[in-house]
Amino acid sequence: MELCCYNSYMESDVGALCHNYKVIQEFVGPNKKVVPILKANAYGFGDVEAAKALEPLGADLMAVAMVNEAVKLRKNGIKADILVLGGVPQSNLPYAVQYDIHTIIFTEENAAAINAEAEKQGKIAEVQIKIDTGMHRVGIAPGEVLDKFLSYIKTLKNIKVVGTFTHFATAKKIGNDFTLQQYADFKAAVAQIKAAGIEPKYIHCQNSNATYWLQDDICTHVRPGAMLYGYYRLPDGSKPFPFEETMTIRSTITAINNVPAGESVGYARFFMAEKPSRIATVGMGYADGMVRQHALSGGPVYVNDTLTKYVGICMDQMFIDVTDVDCKVGDEVTVLGRTKSGKLLSAFDVADFSNQPYQQFVVTGTERVGKVFKY
Repeated sequence: MELCCYNSYMESDVGALCHNYKVIQEFVGPNKKVVPILKANAYGFGDVEAAKALEPLGADLMAVAMVNEAVKLRKNGIKADILVLGGVPQSNLPYAVQYDIHTIIFTEENAAAINAEAEKQGKIAEVQIKIDTGMHRVGIAPGEVLDKFLSYIKTLKNIKVVGTFTHFATAKKIGNDFTLQQYADFKAAVAQIKAAGIEPKYIHCQNSNATYWLQDDICTHVRPGAMLYGYYRLPDGSKPFPFEETMTIRSTITAINNVPAGESVGYARFFMAEKPSRIATVGMGYADGMVRQHALSGGPVYVNDTLTKYVGICMDQMFIDVTDVDCKVGDEVTVLGRTKSGKLLSAFDVADFSNQPYQQFVVTGTERVGKVFKY
């Protein structure tokens, strides 16, 4: 591991990512494609590596959250279309146009700004219309206001509408009325767009949850996020797809202390030894993305291939009970994912135990965690 890395590292399994992509593609069938969501460094996986792996599999459109993420992909050789899902600051528009990045339009003002920048650069900027069907973040509502907007953008000579999309607020609840109403409103918006003489190449609305259950007959693509990285299950805990979790976080033991009964470990004497105990110190803490509550609740962790528990945590170190574990300083600790022999500590196990969203566990603090890619 390079010296620039901290005391822990995350291993990203490119093969597992490609497997998950193929599972999703097979599920949606040959008439739809998959838009990989690569925002936030591909949920911590590594955006460039994910994009390079998925582009040859047929990913013709990828999505990010910010222009700088899209430019990074372009500079690393990604040729697929790239969409910035959210609003773009005007200071970023020159780069979006320069690097042929799709931005969203939803007001006359932001459409005019993109058109002006494209005219300045002597280019035609490709854009996608964001439809607001009830999320109320960014977007334009179907109906009269959309008709007026469509009439306006047809007067702009330096933008080309190539897509349209919306986002669901409650799709985790299978069959819920709000999502179905959002979908109906989106269909109405798509019909308006086509009636205005625009034929979008990209029509998409289904996030991970909606990809599973929403019956759709208008979209060209689905847009999975966490599902792509192997983190998807139904509300009852069942897993309907043979996904593979793509990320593993590991650290090492830096010290082992024999703690007599009645002695304590860590700040505020959080752990009190009821019997003579061996406590390992590990070079990772909540500054590295570890969920504090998980460690303070005695959550599961692997030392080598033995499952044991945490007994405390601080900013850059944590404590593990190794009283009955055969281990030594320098041995490996698997915080999340698979041990070297293949035993899995699932992100769902971590989430269930700590009562924290599992996405938080796998994507925060990555600037202090090294990264290794497994091919």
